[in-house]
Amino acid sequence: MGITDEVYPFWMADTQKEKIKQILVRVPPKGRILDVACGPGFLEKLVIGEVRKKLVAVDINSEYIDNVKRDFPEVTALVGDANELKFPNGSFDVIYAIDIIHLLDSEKFFSGVKNVLNSRGKLVVTVFCNEHNLQEKDEWLKSIVKGFSIEEEFVVKSENEWDFCLVLTLP
Repeated sequence: MGITDEVYPFWMADTQKEKIKQILVRVPPKGRILDVACGPGFLEKLVIGEVRKKLVAVDINSEYIDNVKRDFPEVTALVGDANELKFPNGSFDVIYAIDIIHLLDSEKFFSGVKNVLNSRGKLVVTVFCNEHNLQEKDEWLKSIVKGFSIEEEFVVKSENEWDFCLVLTLP
């Protein structure tokens, strides 16, 4: 685990939680949910009750997964690579990929999501941005999306950071 992994849960916690709250208002967690690259469990902390029982959290960092398992025992937390999603076809109704797409092989990721998202499901993909690079990030994210329809796009803002968000569906 590197220095970023050690400080991220504390340094960016309030920022991430604020952005995720705004995302959840726009795309509520319904049905079976996948949190790709869950990190220390910011989304898991914000969803409660029955929703948590239908949530699968995946991260390549085993320490994050151990923490999610400890803090949210009702969540299914698995060590896994977001580029290699291994779930049965149509497993999820909503998939959140928050602030991770820039680290992934977009072709592998989107191909995997096509398999595990159900036919009426939604994929939420976000990328960090700010007022100076919003247009650039918007164009970049749209350029790597292959095989999905854009249902909605929006920006969420916290005091320290923005995210450009796409809500995608299968065509």
